[in-house]
Amino acid sequence: MAMEYRRDIDGLRAVAVLAVVLCHAGVPGFAGGFVGVDVFFVISGYLICGILARELEAGEFSLAGFYERRVRRILPPLFLMIAACFALGWFLLPPPAYLDLARSAIPAALFWSNLHFRNEGSDYFAIDAEFQPLLHTWSLAVEEHFYIAVPLAMWLVWTIGRRAALPAAVLATAASFAWSVHMVDTTPTGAFYLIQSRAWELGVGAVLALGVARIALPRWLAEAAGALGLLAIAYATYRYDGTTPFPGVAALAPVLGAAAIVWAGQRHATLASRLLSRGPMVWVGLVSYALYLWHWPALVLARHLYVSVEIPFLGTSLALAASLLLAWMSTRWVEQPLRRRGEKAVIGRNAAFVLGGLAALAIAGIASLVIRSEGAWQRAPDARAVVEEARTRSALEEQCRASWREAGMPCEFGAAGEEPQVLLWGDSHAASLLPGLDDLLRDNGVAGAAAVSTGCPPLPGFRRAKHGDDMDCAALNAAALRLLEERPDAYRTVILSARWITHVTQANAPGEGGSYDPLVSLRTGEPVTADRSAEVVEHTLGALARRLTATGRRVIIVASIPEQGRDVPGRYLASRFGGLAGLEPVPVSTVITREAPAREILRRLDQRPGVTVVDPLVAMCNADCPAEQGGVLLYRDGDHLTVFASRLLVPEMLGMELFHTLYQHDERVN
Repeated sequence: MAMEYRRDIDGLRAVAVLAVVLCHAGVPGFAGGFVGVDVFFVISGYLICGILARELEAGEFSLAGFYERRVRRILPPLFLMIAACFALGWFLLPPPAYLDLARSAIPAALFWSNLHFRNEGSDYFAIDAEFQPLLHTWSLAVEEHFYIAVPLAMWLVWTIGRRAALPAAVLATAASFAWSVHMVDTTPTGAFYLIQSRAWELGVGAVLALGVARIALPRWLAEAAGALGLLAIAYATYRYDGTTPFPGVAALAPVLGAAAIVWAGQRHATLASRLLSRGPMVWVGLVSYALYLWHWPALVLARHLYVSVEIPFLGTSLALAASLLLAWMSTRWVEQPLRRRGEKAVIGRNAAFVLGGLAALAIAGIASLVIRSEGAWQRAPDARAVVEEARTRSALEEQCRASWREAGMPCEFGAAGEEPQVLLWGDSHAASLLPGLDDLLRDNGVAGAAAVSTGCPPLPGFRRAKHGDDMDCAALNAAALRLLEERPDAYRTVILSARWITHVTQANAPGEGGSYDPLVSLRTGEPVTADRSAEVVEHTLGALARRLTATGRRVIIVASIPEQGRDVPGRYLASRFGGLAGLEPVPVSTVITREAPAREILRRLDQRPGVTVVDPLVAMCNADCPAEQGGVLLYRDGDHLTVFASRLLVPEMLGMELFHTLYQHDERVN
């Protein structure tokens, strides 16, 4: 039994889907547009539970009929979108991305993609997530889990006594909300993806449908509720972003806002409902499901083509235009015909179930073949060796990072059996110097040691805001200082290396995307603000250099490796699959402009006695900073050296200065 059609609810769907689409497209002012999904949840809970209540009341409830409607509405557009991703992906997605598509396609087709992405540890707001074509299907899985439980639960409650339906819905909704608040603090990724912490949002819609919406609001109150509902959704859309703990308490604004709009428009044509009922809003609402399905893969494909999370305006516009066109076409020619039942049905109920199952099996079969082929490398077999060589860290890097991070023990390299005279101290950029530095020291009979850990610059007294106990930068840097104090005759030269520019500017390279994980002072417990970051880095690094040179040691500071801004192996692969960004070198002027604040700090430190600054630009760049040499890639991502590049360039970068300082020390000793 159908509910009375409400144009304003289709308009509310338009608000929800446009918020999501504009958020995903990176349009300013829509950083919190992901809350559109929460609005969808409220609408779904309201409509589904309302329909079920009417059918149960009239004695017309049929579980087969309920699932037939779900199959007809949800499966055809979803499976069409997944099939299109595989078809286009064969030509345009590099093997690693094609493999990711395949791994998520089976969960998407079988409605456990929310569990898949939770188990994969995929942060919805992380950079890697921006390249997952089926990430958005997590919300369909949440709704499907709701659809599995709710019809049976409502039938059971109706059998016991229909008056218990509303109290049961209120109780379940409150329990889910409490669990959501708890999970946001303890397991935020699970809180975002799982039905346990999302069910209350659909439950709010269910509570409306089962009784609350029957309470007639006075017109003035309905007007106020509708207006406040729109404002609440707009507030969340504008003020929230990827750092907002969500769902939990923060989700109350869009959820209650949507509920208020639905309730207010139940009996009155409020200003809000009239706005939502306008033709363009209703049209978008009618294609909202298909638009939600198509917009994300279109944007992901554009990111792959540009090899960047930041898509140019033209690319974004074309992706959104294509999404809207595909949404209209799939709604008009797929969703609407197949939703018809009874005498007007294109296919019968049994055929709908059978064909839906066969389509899911077909997707699973195709995905399994792609997984077995590890992303169908046969499309570009010669590229695999190039990319894997670039991506692979040396065994020495892995060993040194693990020993320092896990045990606080430096690893030794270079000449065996000698007292280590060189200490390499820094983050993953320092670690990428190890293959070349190992060759350099071994060839000259000198031993060295490394204290390197991902994300930890040699800035004592600071930790990173998002790093856990396994990467306590402050503790690791304190351990490095103790090491130097306990072995005064060793480590006569200390090499300090990090991605200095990110800590000075608190920003990643243009085109790289993502947010900066700030330094937090152990003394104050407060994060370093952007306006003070340069001052803090200069003061801390200067104090460390002064402390080391006071012991008679020499300090070599390696300036930042020139940044490419985009993933170099990714660009190389994308160029083989229709990508719009090749391996064009970055102009040295661009690098110098980007690094100017950090270079100025290092220039002043270079003037101190006992301190030498080594500039990788001298060895790596002329008019441009290349990403490859002789067909071999120099970067394993956008800013870390490959093993090949390290062995090629580090001796030139460090050789003269390193052995100049070591010979000076030997002469003083003799």
